[in-house]
Amino acid sequence: MSDVEINYDAGRMAASYERNDLYESDFPNFVKQGSYLCLSDTIIQRYRYCQKTFDELLKIYAQILSVTHPSQVTPSYIPGDGDWLMGRPTELYEYRLLSENWVYQMRRTIDSLVQLSALHANQIGELSVKIEPDGIGRLLGKDGNKFSIYPIFLGSERWLHSDDTDFLGILNDLFNSMKHCVAHEESHPLFCRECPTVVSFYSRHNDFRDGYKYHNHNAYHLMMGFQDCVARVLKNLCISTDSK
Repeated sequence: MSDVEINYDAGRMAASYERNDLYESDFPNFVKQGSYLCLSDTIIQRYRYCQKTFDELLKIYAQILSVTHPSQVTPSYIPGDGDWLMGRPTELYEYRLLSENWVYQMRRTIDSLVQLSALHANQIGELSVKIEPDGIGRLLGKDGNKFSIYPIFLGSERWLHSDDTDFLGILNDLFNSMKHCVAHEESHPLFCRECPTVVSFYSRHNDFRDGYKYHNHNAYHLMMGFQDCVARVLKNLCISTDSK
């Protein structure tokens, strides 16, 4: 029994999704120096990879829709049907595992933005000291607002844009669920024919005494939320840099 179902809403229709891109000009000027440049280049390429992975996810979803029921999708190996099937996951599992990779890459992109912001905020020119915070989980955790870059990611009452759709919180929970929660595996057989979804059953620290959260997200909304979040964080980073 699940206690809560969570559906991410990007704040606009899924049909409004469009691919976009990220460029060096979207970053503040300080990234053109040393290790900042390397990190920003990686963020740009990872951002593009997230969109490429989303495209692949949609292709597999379309293939699954072409059969009457997901259970009919090609299994790993059927004796007598040829060696080409050997070692291949079912398309449904391929879809689920690719969605895990997609969520990881989105989370890793956000973590890299946190690290880039922390490097600049603490005026770290070379990697010889401890960098804090080193990921979005630290900012969302207890006392996360003690860090100077907290408003860049979560906003401020004055002039930095906030995370109104709670994309960062949902992405963090979804990532942790896929990485740690034993119940996540039970979500793999679930399939929605109305739209591509990313699903997971989550209970923090695998403590199911109080039930669990059922993450059930339209993949288009997650993709748009990711696009919006990266754009918002970079805009905040540019604003905070210019104000110093």
